[in-house]
Order: sequence, then structure tokens, then C-alpha cells
Amino acid sequence: MKRISTMIIALLLMAIYTNMDAQVYIWGGPGDKNSEFDGGLNDWTTEGFTADANCANPVANDNAKWEWDANGATKGAFSSSRGKPNIMSPSIANGAAVFDSDYKDNGGNGNNTGKGPAPTHQLGYLTSPVFSCKDHHSVVVRFNHHRLNFYSDFYLEVTNDGGVTWNTIDLNDDGFAVNRITHTFSANDAATVEMIDISKYAADKDNVQIRFKICGNYYYWVIDDVYVMEQVEDNIVLGDCFYPSTQYARPGMSLSNDTAFFSCYVANVGTANNDSVNVTAILLDFDNRTPVFSTEKTVAIASGDTLRIDFDDYFITKDLAVDKNYAIIYRLNNADANTTDNFYGQFMVINDGAEYQKLNKELRANTGYRPNAAESYAFGLPFQTGDAGQDYLVKSVEVGIVGAGNALAEPDNVVEAYLLEFNENDPYFNIENFFGGDFSSIDIENDFYSVVGYGVKPLTDGVENWSLFTIPMENDVDPDQPLRLESNKLYVLAMNVVQTTSDNIWVLFSLNNLEMHNFENIFPKAQLSYITYTDTWRGAFGNVNTPPFCTIELEHDPIATKQPELPESAVNVSPNPATDKFVVEYNFKQATSGELVLTTNDGKVINRRPLNNVQSGVETYRASEMPAGQYLMNVKTKIGSRTVPVIVQK
Repeated sequence: MKRISTMIIALLLMAIYTNMDAQVYIWGGPGDKNSEFDGGLNDWTTEGFTADANCANPVANDNAKWEWDANGATKGAFSSSRGKPNIMSPSIANGAAVFDSDYKDNGGNGNNTGKGPAPTHQLGYLTSPVFSCKDHHSVVVRFNHHRLNFYSDFYLEVTNDGGVTWNTIDLNDDGFAVNRITHTFSANDAATVEMIDISKYAADKDNVQIRFKICGNYYYWVIDDVYVMEQVEDNIVLGDCFYPSTQYARPGMSLSNDTAFFSCYVANVGTANNDSVNVTAILLDFDNRTPVFSTEKTVAIASGDTLRIDFDDYFITKDLAVDKNYAIIYRLNNADANTTDNFYGQFMVINDGAEYQKLNKELRANTGYRPNAAESYAFGLPFQTGDAGQDYLVKSVEVGIVGAGNALAEPDNVVEAYLLEFNENDPYFNIENFFGGDFSSIDIENDFYSVVGYGVKPLTDGVENWSLFTIPMENDVDPDQPLRLESNKLYVLAMNVVQTTSDNIWVLFSLNNLEMHNFENIFPKAQLSYITYTDTWRGAFGNVNTPPFCTIELEHDPIATKQPELPESAVNVSPNPATDKFVVEYNFKQATSGELVLTTNDGKVINRRPLNNVQSGVETYRASEMPAGQYLMNVKTKIGSRTVPVIVQK
């Protein structure tokens, strides 16, 4: 299968977006040394202070200033980018401005908290040169930035009287606000662009300056490509766009009755109202350049307003093909002064599962889940079983664990796992009722779910820092029976660390900056069945940019039915034995639905692909990515089933 680099796509999108020839630049612009922090901070000035909480009682400290870094990188103990850029800005090659609160507090040493060159809290100002906005009746500040926040606060300030009075614009809200547009248009939020209307303070003024202010309490803020521009009459901007799949690469085995919804923000940053803004959302078969799904909406947006658009139509992911490249595209169809910000595109790959293991870059815990009470939970993403869900047993779950001090050596510290089966299962099931509130306990008596599986294991049982920790599961309803899934049901895995020590225990987060994107922390509607696959089944929920790492290990255990065995001619596997690839050809007497399930000889699920009203077809599998040995290809349909041994040689 042709692989497409998201980094290349991100750079292409960046090149498109930053073509702003239609703009009138009041100060700076592409190629301007001050705008791009080319080789240094240049004519910008910096001030740094050590302060109390909320930046009160500041005391001058040169070590608390903004700095220039050639790579736009950070070096704090808990957020070091190891010399790599933290920002995807057009001019990152010539450096960026960085406020590294993490490093200032600890000097890059995790055991040196509060003993770095400028311990928290810090107060840092980065102030532009003076410029004139005379005869410019509207003024917009545009800049690229990326931040990782613990308890810091971020502001843009504007003065028109030589710094006597500064007007503050709060940038702490990650959402949209009037006269503010955040545009995350590439592979992750390291390419975020802010456009902020400062006309109220700067229009027609002679003596204008802007400054970036941070009240630092961990981690960092990186800024680049700062432009001051004139606001045009007609300018509609496409903002954050909802990515309908939580994974860049999804295995075909997760394509059940998922519902994928489109949603995006659109802002009117022009001076004129617009009564007919038309937006299209498209799922494109990128290999064939053919739309698979399309929906559109027309709305009215007043000048200065931002509107979230939720499209009415959705698509069902089970209709997508395996081993295909898809593109998610949002497009504004209005002609305006700057059409380069009217497009958003990202790729989505459906593969055979084994490939996802290559994309999962690292595990890290610095933004992880830290339980501070007896009951606090990390959740796996909802997943939905298909018509043959009852053919699967849950034997164990796996979670990534890291601990501080002696937290992993205390016999009273345990990890619990709960498998929750939801009582509702339709495309519009409002899962926010469960996850959106202050969830503090697993409640057996509730309107939303039942606890069907439970497991508990002491942390001292062979666990090491940064290890993958396996917890055996049992049927919580009837312990004498195996924990068997049901067909067409919605499940969620919940992990809980119960600890008696003061030292923290983290549930590792699977962080995949380039291949995992989603710009909503709470889904606009339920999205079901996001199971991702490495050597078992894996999912995530919550902030999907940093999902908790937890795994459900399944065993294939078909329940006997009265369905006849399919004839030998109905299924053929070749070559068999296989070394590189093998194909499964099926040819039934009539169209039917079911699934292909590849397992180890002892029943461990390796791959699952749905069959949706088909009579014949071919599926390809990568033997080169499977260990040598014997496997079983289970072909199950409504008209019969057949199991074919498959041998992989090396």
C-alpha cells in the first residue's frame, strides 16, 4: 500500500495557508526579520521577573526572559523536545521565540524542581518595536504558536500610548471567541495559527506596540511569524475542523457500525456581514481521487463572529475499504479576499492492523493520568462489537505504568480494570452524559452502563517503571463463566490505580503527534468502535491527542451454531505457506455478511475484517509482519463458516 507522509502533507498545507498575497501588511510580514525571528529576537525587547502566584509582586530576573532558539525547541526536564522544533511555522528554519517555563524552573533536571535559573512563577514579556496603524481602520495580529501548559497563563497585550497603558487579550481559552480565530490546519497543534482583531486598540493609531505575556508555571510557549495586517471587507476563515476518526491509521478490524460525524468552526474576520457562507465536508478516496461521502451546509455569519457548524449527515465506517488512503477535507466555497485559509485536509489510512504498530511512536507519562484520590479513572475509547461479538472472550487487559519513588514497590498499591457495557447503542447516543461530568466512581446502579468485567492486580507483581502491566479479567456478573462480549454492544475500558503512598503513579499515555489528531476534547456526538491494533486491541478516550495507554486482549472462541460448513471451494488462501504476503479469496453462493478473523493457533485475535453484503472478493495480509508459525483464518458468514490453517515462514 502506498504510504503518505503526514509531515509532507502538513508542509504542503502550510505553504498553501501562508500564501497571503491578498493581505495588506501594516507591520512585518513574510520575509521580515522581526516577524520571523530570523537569527534572533532582533528589535523585539524582553523583560523577565520572578513572581508570586498570579504573577503578583514581580522581581526582575534576567533568567526569566523570553529567548530565541534556532530550532524553536525546549529543554525542560518534563517537556524537552531534544533540540527538535516544538512549532510547525513557515519560517521555523531561522528560529523562533521561546519561553521555556519548565527549563527555567528545573534547569533540565527532573530532580531539581524549583532550583533552576528562574523558579516558578515567572513573568515574561516579549515586546514588539513601535509601528504605526495610521489610516488603517482595522488591524489584525496573526501569529503561529505552540504551547504545552500545566498552570501557566497566556496573553496578548496592545498599547497605543508608548506603553503607559496596556490592553490585555486573554488567550487562555482554547476555544473560539469573538474577534479571535484559532486555525489548526496541519498534523497537530504545533502549527496553530491565531488571528486576533486589535482594531479597538490600534486602528488609526500612530504609536502602537504588541507584546506577548506569560505567567509561567510549567511548561512552554513558542511563537513565530508575527504579522500585523489590515482587516479586509470579505474574509471568511475556516478554523479548527473535527477529525471524524481518532486515529490517522485505522485497522480494518475496527470498522464496525461506527458513525463518523463532521464538524468545524468558521469565522468572519472581514468587516462585512455574510449571509451565505457555504461549507463542504468530504471523505475522499485519495487513491482514486473520488468522493466517497460529501455533505454541505450554508449559514449566515456576522462580521467578527465565529460559528461552529455541525453537519447533519454522517457516514458509517464499515463501508470503507481496507488498505486504502482516504482524505478528510473541509472546504469553504465562498470567494473572498484570501481563499488560502478556506481549506483543511488530513489523511486517514485503513490498513490491516499490523501497520499501526509502526506508527505508534512512543509512550510517555509527563502529561499522563495521575490519580490523586482513591477513585480516579483513565478510560479507553468506546468500542463497538459487530454481529459476531459473542465469539470473543476478554482474558486480560494491559496498561502502561510508571511510578515515582517507591510507588511501584508498595504491596497495597493495586491497578483495577473495569469493562463497562453500555445500555444504549445507536448513532446519536450521548456519551457526554457519562464522560462529560465529574466522574468519580464506578456505579453499578446507573442508567448508562453495566460492569461486566473486573480485574485487579498488585503493582508489586513483576511491574517495573515504563512497563506494560497485564491484569487478568473475570466475568463480574458470573465469575464461573468466561468474560464473553455480546454482539452489537458498546464497551468502554476503565483503569483505576488505588495507592496508599504519597508518591504518584502514572498511567502511560500513547502520544503520537503526527498520526493522531482531534480538535475536540468532548465529541459532538457519540463515535463508536475506535479500536486500534498493535499486537492486541487498543483504544483511547478523553483528550485524544494524549490518550491513556490501555489494551484489551481478545481470544476468538466461536459459539457453535447450526450454520453449515462452507464448501472448500468457497475459501482459498495463497500462497500457503507465505513469507511476504498472502491473499484470502472468497466466493459464496449468494451475497452475505460476516467477518474474516485471523487468529493464532490458540485463538488470540490477530486481525478482524468485516464482510458487508458481499458474494466474492479478495483480502491481502502482510505475512512479513507476522512471526513465523501457524495461524487460523476463520471465515464466518450468515450462510456458513470455514476455518483454513495458514502457515507463515521466515
